[in-house]
Amino acid sequence: MEVGDALQLMRDAVWIILRISAPFLIVGIVVGVLVSIVQAATHLQEGTLTFVPKALFFILVLGVSAAGAITTLIDFTNLLMDRVADIGVS
Repeated sequence: MEVGDALQLMRDAVWIILRISAPFLIVGIVVGVLVSIVQAATHLQEGTLTFVPKALFFILVLGVSAAGAITTLIDFTNLLMDRVADIGVS
């Protein structure tokens, strides 16, 4: 395996991490901002008011994106195993 091949695998791994985590990060930011606006408007500064909506939306995002994320991780793992097998052969 050349250095360029290793760098490409690392780039692919980082890209996959970003693709899988992006929905959770975006939902967390959007829900956090909306809850903060509601808290500022109503003067409610309760800690659980931010936790519960985020937890519910994270569960929703997990249900929607889990199948695609698992498929992506399985494909990448198969690619890595094929590369390891190629190293063993050469």
